Amino acid sequence: MMDLSIILPVYNEEKSIKKVIEDLINNIDSKKYNIEIIVVNDGSTDDTKSIAESCGVLIIDHPVNLGYGTALMTGIEKSNNEYIVTIDADGSYPVSEILKLLEYAEKFDLVIGARTGKEYHGTLIKYPARILFKWLAEFTAGVKIPDVNSGLRIFKKSAYKKLSLPLLCRGFSFSTTMTLSFLLTGLTVKFVPIKYLSREGHSKVRYIRDTLRTLQALTEVIIYYNPLKLILLLCVFPILFSVIFFYLYFIAKNPIWLFAGIASIYFTILFYILGLILDLLRMNRE
Repeated sequence: MMDLSIILPVYNEEKSIKKVIEDLINNIDSKKYNIEIIVVNDGSTDDTKSIAESCGVLIIDHPVNLGYGTALMTGIEKSNNEYIVTIDADGSYPVSEILKLLEYAEKFDLVIGARTGKEYHGTLIKYPARILFKWLAEFTAGVKIPDVNSGLRIFKKSAYKKLSLPLLCRGFSFSTTMTLSFLLTGLTVKFVPIKYLSREGHSKVRYIRDTLRTLQALTEVIIYYNPLKLILLLCVFPILFSVIFFYLYFIAKNPIWLFAGIASIYFTILFYILGLILDLLRMNRE
């Protein structure tokens, strides 16, 4: 029998929390799995806490809203089992999909439910940012990543403890930084396609703020694990500018364009040297 700790971070999810907990109890076979359900109430101001308490599960209460990542980290710390399941409490992840992930839980350090369908792609505002972060994560890790920030995942607590925990974002981008940290640490990761539904209630995500925070968090993870790749990416821009400037010089014969092209090459060399220094520091740290 596998022992599971199922963690639900919640913030004002009174419309969906009861159904999600009941679905967990009804869908996870008690003959195969021994489960503990941990609800981390992250400073909810509605009836989320009282509804969760009425379901008879363990409640961990944050007096104020500390963020999605912090809520998950609290739940992981308080969990008693090796296998950790995280799932959002907004009803967007069908509880039955957990069973698909459990098939791979023993073989892999992290199993991620890769979302599919129109609800995952989202609006025209959301989709470009999702594609950008996915591409940046794939470029850094060197592997295909179907879904970098899915909230439905199963992982081994012992593997989680191998990560550099300060790098894990305490806000909305926790899942993104966790996925990348697992991959760059050399731990095994499996992606399993799952259904994804529309959520109950209103999203807590603020697109501009959380997009910038995600970009910051990704940059910190990349600099820590693989700084040279980030620097090489940055080198593309001055190299491109140098080609343009030298072309303009040969066309117009204006020395300004020649100086601009030489300066661009100079900055490319500086960026590359910086990357080598950061990579040397990384190797010395290891």
